[in-house]
Amino acid sequence: MADGLATWVRANLPADSNVVTDRFTGEVITSETRLNVPSPSQSRAFGLYREGDGASPSLRTFLADQHFTYWILDTRIESQLPAGKLFQGYLGPASVNVDALELAGHSDFLTPLYSTAHYLVMRISP
Repeated sequence: MADGLATWVRANLPADSNVVTDRFTGEVITSETRLNVPSPSQSRAFGLYREGDGASPSLRTFLADQHFTYWILDTRIESQLPAGKLFQGYLGPASVNVDALELAGHSDFLTPLYSTAHYLVMRISP
């Protein structure tokens, strides 16, 4: 499934774009595309997993300042919270707001571009 995602990403998202995604999806993205995932110093970007469309002004500013333009969400996180480190700073269920994830992509801030059974790719607008 991730192979199809990588194929779509290579064909549709500009190389060197900054994307927010979890560690597991990020491994596929960094090995099969030319997109950039958050570095440890950019871990604030993972606030999207708590805030979704309702991102605070400070999170929106951070994402814009760091040039994050896409969020690749593995929607399985909505029902299968991992025990392992999902992303830098992941503290388990407190790091994820399932309600916010289920509603993601219903605003001008997060615009859905592509979806599969397990992935949702959204454009992040300031």
